[in-house]
Amino acid sequence: MSRWRALAALALAALCLAACGPRAEFHIVAGSEQKSLEPLVMDFCAKQNVKCVIDYKGSLDIGQMVGSADANTIDAVWPASSLWIEMYDKQHRVKDMKSVAQSPVILGVKLSKAKELGWATGKPVEWVKIHDLPDYVYFNHSAHVNHGVGCIECHGRIDRMERVFQAKPLSMGWCLECHRDPGPHLRPKDQVTAMVDTQTSPEIAEDLVKQYGIHNVAYMTSCSTCHR
Repeated sequence: MSRWRALAALALAALCLAACGPRAEFHIVAGSEQKSLEPLVMDFCAKQNVKCVIDYKGSLDIGQMVGSADANTIDAVWPASSLWIEMYDKQHRVKDMKSVAQSPVILGVKLSKAKELGWATGKPVEWVKIHDLPDYVYFNHSAHVNHGVGCIECHGRIDRMERVFQAKPLSMGWCLECHRDPGPHLRPKDQVTAMVDTQTSPEIAEDLVKQYGIHNVAYMTSCSTCHR
């Protein structure tokens, strides 16, 4: 299955490479979770007489690269999920994007623990959405990520949770508190996904607000910003 996945992922690339001269170079930016498939990819490239170079980055980094001028320096992207392309590829540089496989996440759970949690019922595990806002709330996830709001600001320390739970109120008052003074909650973009508790200094916060072009308080606290 893995071999077919690798070949499918590079099928479109092969069409482009067929017209290339001897030992053409093909630059791929891939998520680190794809590293286990590198031998298959390299074997495929060798058979195509192509030198493939794979640069491993985090999914957020790949998304930001696709949305920037750096996109012109790469030939193919291979993130963990198409979500990152959909969020960042505003100029639609990635063409004919499609999922080549849908792999389930497999968890090996002790039977005793499964029974304790009520999972050993023979029925599929129910998907429970933890961070669920009311339908009348307009929330744009990419607007927060692209403007330096760290994951832990809304989701808490996911890396420390044995079972994921809603760590923040996600109430209107809580959101407005941040919208009135977003600076302390901002980070450089390369630190957005870092599971580290940090306190942004007033000086850095002021610089980040200007750098990201954060709207003024009137816009940030307007009813229409979150209720459309």
